[in-house]
Amino acid sequence: MVKPGVASLQENWRTSEPPLPLARVLRDIGGGAVPQMFVFRDALEALDPYDGFQPVVDRLSSVRLAAPFYIAAAGPGRAGEPLGLVMARNQTGVAGPLAVLGNSSSGSGAGWFVVQTNYDHWEPDPADDPRRSAGEATMAQLGRGFGTTPLGLFVAASAYPVHNPHTAYTAVMSPLSGELRAVVREALCPVDPTLARADSRYCASAAA
Repeated sequence: MVKPGVASLQENWRTSEPPLPLARVLRDIGGGAVPQMFVFRDALEALDPYDGFQPVVDRLSSVRLAAPFYIAAAGPGRAGEPLGLVMARNQTGVAGPLAVLGNSSSGSGAGWFVVQTNYDHWEPDPADDPRRSAGEATMAQLGRGFGTTPLGLFVAASAYPVHNPHTAYTAVMSPLSGELRAVVREALCPVDPTLARADSRYCASAAA
């Protein structure tokens, strides 16, 4: 979701241990927890857009959720506000340190980018799912000049294994202009798995 001049927002599922029973999720929703698909709408509709990006971050940090997930949020670059961040959420609050755009010591990335998949960003990538590491390597290779453009971001999101047979679509958003470009994807496997960061999780022909 994107609202021009306010924020762009994207979510990734986050597993819980033990997994949440469906009955509990539905009970919590009945008790006032916000379902995952409505969290961003709830935040943007409840706040005055002229208040800026930080109030959106504050609300997303504290809203009661029915299930945990990750939030990647970016703002339009107003003075005194973060450019963007990644937040791991549990049902009641923030689950770990924020990865803040522009702060190379706060999470994944080199300060000018942050990459998030489906794992806590303060932990190493799982050996069988190196998407975050691969995304970071691609962004570093592209460099800040090209990597921060819409085309550069699309390139990073389109490189294997970030883009793999499980990728449904890719979206690039601008919180400044409100632009959102989304592309429905086709399954992608490397032509020569031995020359790519590949594993059998994504492509049966991939080298172990």
